[in-house]
Amino acid sequence: MPTGYNRCVNCKVNAISGLDNLCITCRLLPKQQGTPVCISCGFHPYGKFHPGMCRVCKKTAWRDSEPPKPMADSGSRTQFSTGSQRDSQDGKPRPGLVSVRANLRCSIIHMLGSIKYEARNWEKGQPQSQFFESMMRHICKWQLGDTSEDHLAQARWNLDALLDQEERLAAGTPGIDGELFDLPWYHDKPVETIQSLPTRVFLDGDVKAAQAAARAFREQVEQAKRKE
Repeated sequence: MPTGYNRCVNCKVNAISGLDNLCITCRLLPKQQGTPVCISCGFHPYGKFHPGMCRVCKKTAWRDSEPPKPMADSGSRTQFSTGSQRDSQDGKPRPGLVSVRANLRCSIIHMLGSIKYEARNWEKGQPQSQFFESMMRHICKWQLGDTSEDHLAQARWNLDALLDQEERLAAGTPGIDGELFDLPWYHDKPVETIQSLPTRVFLDGDVKAAQAAARAFREQVEQAKRKE
């Protein structure tokens, strides 16, 4: 067997591509270290762009043959006039409250960037200073009344990139490491700082903890109003 090739468990040919791990002969993903098994057909061919979809049986299979995890449940319910119920929305992010107008203006910046570079080029990672400096330039030009570009949308785009890269650093995303965080932190624990943000509780998946934090914040707001 040639050096660098593995035997495909689907067609038994020694023809595994070095680029995408698909078998050159049968074009299926062979069983390798850490590769999940499809529990529907028994093969190991998860799709490259649809990681939960089996290339053979076209069904969504659970990774590593694990049973599905139970649905997150806070123990609190919202009852609707129709009789329908669902888990309480307390403590959960509210993306529906984000301005659709601002989203549209920012999405135009994404569109223009995809033409100039390529779609999702920014997700490959850039030094934080690049996003920050660009954001501040656009804010200054907006303050000066310049209308050669949509400077506020450009500024928000860069801010979104800063936020996204912070999240990926905290999650340990490959390729997103501390070297990209070249702005002064004034301390030596950037990841720990991101993970200790007070709003982190609403992102970590602990529904009960998130709802408790939301209730505590609501109580603080109500107490402040009573003092006014």
